[in-house]
Amino acid sequence: MDHWYPKDPVQRKMVDEWMDWSKPLHLCVESQVALRMATTLGMPWRENFGIVTVLVGSGLVDPPGGKDSLLPSRLKEHLDEADKILGKRSIESVADLNLGDLTTLQEVCMVFECFEGTTNEIIPASSTTSSLWKEYPHLANLYEVFRRDVPEFTRVHAPFLAFCEQYRKVRGLKETPLTIARGVLTTITSFLPYAVWNVVLSKVYPFGPLSHKRQGVDAKKNN
Repeated sequence: MDHWYPKDPVQRKMVDEWMDWSKPLHLCVESQVALRMATTLGMPWRENFGIVTVLVGSGLVDPPGGKDSLLPSRLKEHLDEADKILGKRSIESVADLNLGDLTTLQEVCMVFECFEGTTNEIIPASSTTSSLWKEYPHLANLYEVFRRDVPEFTRVHAPFLAFCEQYRKVRGLKETPLTIARGVLTTITSFLPYAVWNVVLSKVYPFGPLSHKRQGVDAKKNN
């Protein structure tokens, strides 16, 4: 089990750096994939938050990674680099895996599974394939080793794949005046009361998270 997060300082440092490397990739995935899913008709975000997710995904509000994370070219650079990094290693069994591999693979899976079956910003229309797994052989090999040799990964990963399948089924739905009106109504009747209620809770003692934070600070001072 030591291979996941080695005790050896040098090897552990390499795993830490590999995990840190995936952070910019995560911001691109969040901006270009997660937000896209959140704005799609038929997905849970639209059903619960209404039109507010569309406003966030429209560019009116900068994503956490900044506007640079919205560039498809930036996402492609990260994917290219990840495949290149993995290409320098020999990954044949579970003993060759580490937590950095899992961190990067989880980000990659969201991109590859959601874009599966369609040309997109990363796979041009002129390509002979619509599968990113075929475009990135070393990432595909990493995925195969996880699925073949880590049964816990397969079990935990299954609900995620079902969720991506749900997205692929509805990703082509188009907005209409009716869906926009319904989204506005959902935002007013569901999301806004929820947001206001949480703001109130955050300020009212003894229920709000801010009060719990203050209690934690006071406890440290007393100790």
